[in-house]
Amino acid sequence: MEAFAAVEGVLARRRRFSTLLDRRMRKLQTELLFPQAKAVLAQLETARFLNDRLIDEIRQRLFDAIESLLPHAIVIDEPPDLIVKSIRERLIPQPTDNLILHTILHHAATHPDVKKALLTANKKDFSREQPREAMKADAVALHGRYPAAIEWMTHACES
Repeated sequence: MEAFAAVEGVLARRRRFSTLLDRRMRKLQTELLFPQAKAVLAQLETARFLNDRLIDEIRQRLFDAIESLLPHAIVIDEPPDLIVKSIRERLIPQPTDNLILHTILHHAATHPDVKKALLTANKKDFSREQPREAMKADAVALHGRYPAAIEWMTHACES
């Protein structure tokens, strides 16, 4: 869920960039007196094409990462009382992230024998003192980068 949110942020910025490029290209097409108009237009079209390819690559990398992690991941269902607890006990200001954290902590507490880690690009919320301490107390490793999570997972599977 966190990965989807992070990727959506990146894709939204990429889509805004595409919109900006489209506006610039339309404007440039009307400026017939500008001597380098065709050359600049060709460069903007190339930039638009490369940006679209990057959007596709970002999506594919997310799917590939999920696919490679899925055999090692555990899907967690949150019990109804956990939703209430996450509303009452704010460890993270953002409600969805707070529910995710409470779900992870609940799972960690009920399965202490399993090695656990959270991979998230949301350092702003999950790296705060309260969430970090709560995860540390339940032995949940926090990773902000995919390579670090893969390295942790490889080491965790070996031991």
